[in-house]
Amino acid sequence: MSLNLAENMAREVEAGLLDPRLPDVLVIEADDIIRDDIVRTASQVGLRAAAVGSYTEARAVLSSGSPNVIVTDLNLPDIDAVAAFRHMREMGVRSKIIILSDMDECIVEAAAAAARAHGFETRPVLQKPLPVIRLQTEMLACQDAHKKTTENEVIRHLLIDGFLAVYQPKVEMQGKETSGVRIEVEGATHELMGLETLARLPDADGNLCSPLSYLGPRNEQYRTGLFTMQMVNRACTELLPVIMSYEKLKLSFNVVPGDIRELLASRAIDSYLASLHIDPSRIVFEITADSDTLASPGYRDMLNELHGRGYLLSFDNVADGFSSYLNMSSIPFHEIKLDRILVQELSNSKRACEVARAVVEVGHDFGSTVTAVGVQDAETAGIVRDIGFDLAQGNYFMKPTNALNLAFG
Repeated sequence: MSLNLAENMAREVEAGLLDPRLPDVLVIEADDIIRDDIVRTASQVGLRAAAVGSYTEARAVLSSGSPNVIVTDLNLPDIDAVAAFRHMREMGVRSKIIILSDMDECIVEAAAAAARAHGFETRPVLQKPLPVIRLQTEMLACQDAHKKTTENEVIRHLLIDGFLAVYQPKVEMQGKETSGVRIEVEGATHELMGLETLARLPDADGNLCSPLSYLGPRNEQYRTGLFTMQMVNRACTELLPVIMSYEKLKLSFNVVPGDIRELLASRAIDSYLASLHIDPSRIVFEITADSDTLASPGYRDMLNELHGRGYLLSFDNVADGFSSYLNMSSIPFHEIKLDRILVQELSNSKRACEVARAVVEVGHDFGSTVTAVGVQDAETAGIVRDIGFDLAQGNYFMKPTNALNLAFG
């Protein structure tokens, strides 16, 4: 999917939907047909791609970091590419460059030499009209290089227990429960009921990025039980004084099916929690899986066994799997969470509000706490409260932060 910078990319980065490292491939090309062809081909090989029509738009993207690859036309509407290379170097951009052009070979080579003179690694030029096989070859080459780097980095951090943890609060929206710990937002006090633990991986620039967005959705095999155990251990260690002081506060962790199998096979987390005198009911495992997995009787048995050990279960991204959730009513989910995409449509979509009300009603009928994810502003927070959500989380209340920066009243 091609993203227009002004209307999509900036908003999604601000909302936390996209990693601030930006796409794997950034296309700078005025011709929308060519842009879409490149983005589509990149997406087909598992690369996250974005496209803009001018260097002015590209500068806003690049101000947040360096994509792995920049595919750019030489003849941009607002600047020539050689000047753009110089400006990108001044910004500290370190992307590989693929030049698009229908110009004479000598001009193109001179531009490529200029890019190399500014410290950029260049890939072979793509001549217009774009040859499909060449385009696919280049995108595959980009994918292979990106995959090798990111996979090695994730594996290295997994082996050395090198992931960092940040935490995002879940706050009470209906004034029905108190935890004894509060946060202040725009003069209003909110009871803190839980903290979602999010893993972060330091990138080459020292920024903290999500390992999953770092790898992409096709690489969930890296979500192993070891990864989950590391994050539970880290969170419980860092937040032990808070956990011990506030008995209603719960810690949440995202898991996928492979995590659950390993958690059941190993009692490492059970033993660790017991050593800290933390009851398993303080731990919430947020379940994410596709509909086929959720429909599997074996998977239901695993969830019931995990719940039998005392842990709480949360159904994550319920808007994506609502029918599966209904079919799993026999499993005692403590919580269901409405996906951020739908939550962020509440202020401008009557249909989104209707879906949200239905989710809240069904969740309450099943005895579940219902949480709205991705609340970004006061207007959405008000709608979430009026619809009847029990809890909410999002950057409006507090952006994900490390344990040292958590400030409670």
